[in-house]
Amino acid sequence: MGNRKLKQDMRAVDLLVGEDGERYVYSDQVGHLIRKAHQQASAIFQQHSVEPQLTSVQFSMLFAVATYGALSQSQLGKLAAIDVSTLTGVVDRLRERGLLDSSAEAGDRRKNIIGLTDKGREVVRRMASVGHRVSEATLAPLTPVERVALVALLKKLTASPPSA
Repeated sequence: MGNRKLKQDMRAVDLLVGEDGERYVYSDQVGHLIRKAHQQASAIFQQHSVEPQLTSVQFSMLFAVATYGALSQSQLGKLAAIDVSTLTGVVDRLRERGLLDSSAEAGDRRKNIIGLTDKGREVVRRMASVGHRVSEATLAPLTPVERVALVALLKKLTASPPSA
């Protein structure tokens, strides 16, 4: 029985060794670590939010509109770093909750212009300090120097489109 288990374990280890002969440890990979960090940041966001129904993606979208004013839906997606397939659903949900409004652009009726409603401005006002608390709590395990370095590195990683 023990011999069969050993053979199974060895096959599993063999699967983790790439063609280059190096062992692949998924838990050490940057994508896995970024995903875990994102999960932690999202949980911290929900703990601190004064708007329990607001997600971090919706938060980003509201703050993009608050920062830049009314803009086209495609501009909003770029500024809030939200892919097109997700964008429409998020805008629709925020519009249904009365936080965003939309209208067709006067010169191009195909262009959807997104703006904050009064209720949306109130949510932004109440959530502004939450953003700082979320960042502080997320970065709490790091020293001040590590915090600056992490933010600088994340900005560098996200500054340009991914390469193949």
